[in-house]
Amino acid sequence: MAAHLRQLDLSQQWNETSANANLVALAALGDSVAVPVVADTLNARPEQHDITRSALKALAVFGPAAAGALNRIRSLSKSTDGHNAVGRRCRVVGNGP
Repeated sequence: MAAHLRQLDLSQQWNETSANANLVALAALGDSVAVPVVADTLNARPEQHDITRSALKALAVFGPAAAGALNRIRSLSKSTDGHNAVGRRCRVVGNGP
């Protein structure tokens, strides 16, 4: 499942549903081996807020095993986009400012 997520072209909007489903499933499995792949989705397209939200929720499930993603999460929480949706989502997960 992690390999499938890594292979998705997240620049294509039609892959959003597949990416979200993969992120939810990886979180449900709870195998921290998936943390790097989940964290990488945060770097792919942060403006795709649904994918970002799913990735943040998955990382929250992994808890301390996801500590390596904290710097990226913090940078997203300082987003200055018009809606600042990513920042709000980061704070909900508990990793924002």
